[in-house]
Amino acid sequence: MLGLRTLERERIPFDLGDRLIFFRTKADFDIPELGMWNDIQKRMQQINKQREKASGDDKHAELSRRSQSACYDMIRLVLPEFPESMLKELKAGQVDHLAAMSISIAGGIYQNQSADEDQRAEIGEKFPDLPDTLIATLSRAQAWLLIPPPGNEEESHPN
Repeated sequence: MLGLRTLERERIPFDLGDRLIFFRTKADFDIPELGMWNDIQKRMQQINKQREKASGDDKHAELSRRSQSACYDMIRLVLPEFPESMLKELKAGQVDHLAAMSISIAGGIYQNQSADEDQRAEIGEKFPDLPDTLIATLSRAQAWLLIPPPGNEEESHPN
């Protein structure tokens, strides 16, 4: 059955080391933010087209700077709680990767399937020292590393 709950998206966490923040999705955006999303996407596409035709190191360097700027804007839109100081410390490849993840998650392409209630309960019983807050963030794939699905017990990782 479809309803308002259908419009709610799973919140995908990002671990900063000292705390979790969550990716936003397009469903979280208001009208101006949807406009920003579209503008950033368009900028990224234009830069990629220009790269195909670019010649010379100076032109490639300029396009790389513009690309990184667009990536920063995407990350700020989708992960607004990501500390600016940490963002500036990331290497260019890390910024590009985080922006790509942000696009996938916000656009609904990437969907983290959370561990279901039974999996979380079984993990809590099997690993009582794991905090409930950590268990609550586990994906189905992560849960299967701790407790394999039925029929795959030999794949279990020892504790």
